[in-house]
This record gives sequence, C-alpha cells and structure tokens, in this order.
Amino acid sequence: TPDEAAAAAEPASSNIWATASANLSADQYAALWLRYGEDMDMSEIASVLGKTKVGVRVMLHRARGKLETVLSDEGS
Repeated sequence: TPDEAAAAAEPASSNIWATASANLSADQYAALWLRYGEDMDMSEIASVLGKTKVGVRVMLHRARGKLETVLSDEGS
C-alpha cells in the first residue's frame, strides 16, 4: 500500500540526512537542507547563509557530488 511504501522509504530518507550531516561541511549541509528539506530557492538560501546565489549553486553542486560519492561507496 502507499502507506507501507512511505513508511519503508522514511528510514532511507533519514539515513541520507544522517550521512549528509556526517560527511558535509555545516554550510553544505545547511544549503542542502534549505533547498530540499525546506524547498527554498537560491535567493532565499543565499540570504539565509549570507552567500551569493552563485556561491550557493557551487556549494550545492559540490555537496551533491560529495554525497553521491559517499553513498555510492557505502553501496559497494
């Protein structure tokens, strides 16, 4: 059922956030959380973090790349 699928997906989602917290810098984690957890746009994130929009885009790109590497290493 959809409820069972959501319940099964929840631990995986929280595991991703725990992995992100353990492997990313505080700014990278905050940027990811604001983007995907809070659904903020680049301007809002830049304002919250005191960065430029370009800086936020770079930070998110690097954070996603690092998280992808960490997660793929765990899966191997």
